Amino acid sequence: MLAARRSIVTVEEIVDDLEAPPNACVLPYWALSAVCPVPGGAYPSYAQGYSERDNRFYKAWDPIARSRETFQAWMQRHVLDTDDFAGFRRVLAESMAQIMKEAV
Repeated sequence: MLAARRSIVTVEEIVDDLEAPPNACVLPYWALSAVCPVPGGAYPSYAQGYSERDNRFYKAWDPIARSRETFQAWMQRHVLDTDDFAGFRRVLAESMAQIMKEAV
C-alpha cells in the first residue's frame, strides 16, 4: 500500500473516534486516496465486531481455486460481470444455493 500511487480502502463504517481493538489494522491518512463505506464488504470473510466468516464459501472455494480455468470463470461471473457489490452478493448467493443443492 505504501508503494502505490493511489489506494482505496473499504470500511464497515466511518467513525469520529477510533477505538481500535487489539490487532486492528490502522492505516495512516497520508497513505489513502479514498475511504469508501461498504457495510458487509468483507464478505465472505469477516470483519472483527461486524460479521462472521462464511465457512461454507471457503469449503466451496477449494475446488474453484484448483484450476486456473475454473478460477477465471468464477472471477468473470462473480466479479467482472457484476456492476457493484450488491450484484456480487446476489450472484454469489445464487452460486452458493446451487452448490448447497448439489451437495445434498
